[in-house]
Amino acid sequence: DEAASFGGFAYDLVATNTLFNTGTGMSVSAWVNLADASVNQKIIGRTNGSFNSGFILGVQNSQMNPEVWNSSGTAHSFNAGSIASGVWTDLAITWASSGYLIAYVNGVAVDSIATEAVPIGSNSEPLVIGGSPWSQSPLYFAVNGSIDDIGIWSRALSPSEVREVYDSGATGIAHLAVNTGTALYPNPADGSVSISADAQMAGQPYRVFDAMGKCVMQGTMGNGTTEVALDGLTPGVYSVRL
Repeated sequence: DEAASFGGFAYDLVATNTLFNTGTGMSVSAWVNLADASVNQKIIGRTNGSFNSGFILGVQNSQMNPEVWNSSGTAHSFNAGSIASGVWTDLAITWASSGYLIAYVNGVAVDSIATEAVPIGSNSEPLVIGGSPWSQSPLYFAVNGSIDDIGIWSRALSPSEVREVYDSGATGIAHLAVNTGTALYPNPADGSVSISADAQMAGQPYRVFDAMGKCVMQGTMGNGTTEVALDGLTPGVYSVRL
């Protein structure tokens, strides 16, 4: 496992992918070793020049500087925590719609702000590592240092899971295996369907997709069994994604 090094002028780019449009839940983590953590640097992100969608995990004034835009174009951002220069540090953010944007440094929550009941704004931009996601020529806010073990999840990790990622340290990001005991019934369904899951899934999103892969319904799972009404959908084949 080798870290990627950036000298203040380079970046890595991952081609656009709809999987990066995470909807109502997201987590991003990365280990960083910055030459000067007081400088404004964008570690990893995916947004456009209009700054109305996507996310950025950044560092500013030796603090975390997460930025997330919801589907209404509303920005959510703050500075929090303490990041030392020249020291490997684990940074993470989690987002849950109708919940919170939370920032973590070395597995410990350092600040949070409330979010609205709408998803993260989607876009078709690439994922950029090591500098400004909205511009690579010229590149702004470039990272001077090293980045390792980047992780992106399409849900908000729990505080204990964020700690597990931090504890994995030198061995790399842990595989977060969760025994959810999830069941979906009846199948096929007529009128409604029930999602049964362990209490640890409460508050996590579910989404219903049609045969063309379009999300036609979404909601949040409760504690125990969640009833999902389907009578507003035309007959056909649908899938449920948790």
